[in-house]
Amino acid sequence: MELLAALRIFADHYTFAVHDSDSEPCPQSFLSQDFHPQPGVLGSFAVGYITDGYSILFGTCAHLNSHWIELFLSGGVPDLDGAQRVIVLPLTVSSGQVLVSSLDVDATVTLAPGQYTAYFLGFSLGRDQSSEPPWPRKIVEFTDAEYAARTDFEHYKIVFVPGDTANGRIGVVLGAADIAGAREAA
Repeated sequence: MELLAALRIFADHYTFAVHDSDSEPCPQSFLSQDFHPQPGVLGSFAVGYITDGYSILFGTCAHLNSHWIELFLSGGVPDLDGAQRVIVLPLTVSSGQVLVSSLDVDATVTLAPGQYTAYFLGFSLGRDQSSEPPWPRKIVEFTDAEYAARTDFEHYKIVFVPGDTANGRIGVVLGAADIAGAREAA
């Protein structure tokens, strides 16, 4: 696997987006009165993701909304060992650029145009400084390097694999079936 980028994001409202740079991070098709999928949209806020194939809005668990994310390119299906939750989704890249967008950052990685399978691997779900005793806990500001080293805090690996490697296994393939269950299991 090739590491493409590593960054810390603030997942405003427990979400961040992964999308082709030619697409909107949260297209109009994602919006509905009851937050259920529209025609042509896979997933819902209840399961922790929504996608139209070009944009993925991904749900997180930890309450402070700060997460370390590593982006990889792989020639094959990644090793899922150690992940608490895995979501597998198709992603079409037409521009050659994929953005990870959140309130505070837009990170760009270069991928050859084409069809990819995106593997979202979640670790230490629901864990951050707010989940550690003593309570109330004083929140400490970490440098990015210090935060990256805190593997006991919620973090993600996103692995892009060229082609359709999901073998029909789309959506949550490991761990809790919905985001509420993922939070409770943490």
